[in-house]
Amino acid sequence: MVVHVLAKHETRVRFPSPAQKHGILTDVTSTIAKIVFRLIANFVAIQIAINYIAGVSFSGSLLDLAKAAGLITLLNIFIKPFLDFILAPLVFLTLGLFSLIINAIMLWLTTYWMPQLTFANWKALLLTTLILTFINYIFDISQQTEK
Repeated sequence: MVVHVLAKHETRVRFPSPAQKHGILTDVTSTIAKIVFRLIANFVAIQIAINYIAGVSFSGSLLDLAKAAGLITLLNIFIKPFLDFILAPLVFLTLGLFSLIINAIMLWLTTYWMPQLTFANWKALLLTTLILTFINYIFDISQQTEK
């Protein structure tokens, strides 16, 4: 509560909005920043994979590459948690290695909707998955140290 003294006998009391009171605006801004951060990480990872892995090709423009990174980000936000939940026993039995297969499925789904991104073989897909996972891990660590 903020009290403003306007005149000798007049005061005005201003109550914070519910969004300000509970920090909702801060939470939304933080969530949007995390999504944008993840989008940039995916863009960088795809660009590295295209440039350095034989068997990975991209036939679109830079805007199409940004769309592919956005699609990977959206798939990781909405579809991957569902797959993680359903396939949790396999991830547990393989000591987490099956999560790489889940990430490869996300990349494969991206190529389904973005035909400009192609993988010549499963090895190129797996190496791209490793790069994507590693770059996102580095971005996650850097984001945690900023707090």
